[in-house]
Amino acid sequence: MKCLRVVRQLKEDVWCPGNRPVITSQHLQMILLWECEQNPSSKSWLDFGSCFLRLVRRLLKCSRQRFLRHFFVRRANLLKYADANHLDNLADKLARFLQRPSLDMASLDGLSNC
Repeated sequence: MKCLRVVRQLKEDVWCPGNRPVITSQHLQMILLWECEQNPSSKSWLDFGSCFLRLVRRLLKCSRQRFLRHFFVRRANLLKYADANHLDNLADKLARFLQRPSLDMASLDGLSNC
């Protein structure tokens, strides 16, 4: 999904750069699975901006709550052992981004839908 690729790229380049990010691709995949369950209609995924912002908002919520339930092992919290300070820093970055979300759409090869 294009939305997931863009969120992953922002995670790597802006929100969690470095060798040991607090959020990994596995975390982002779980967020996507939960969003797909909550929004199962294909119409929910047609607009790139809407689905992208939904993923970012869920990532913000999970980082603030320090809780991300595994989609398949429901009793597992994927953020249980994550560094609280790193999650707080991530939450701050995500909240600032969501106040004025912007992407250079030209650099994203004309992504039109998720």
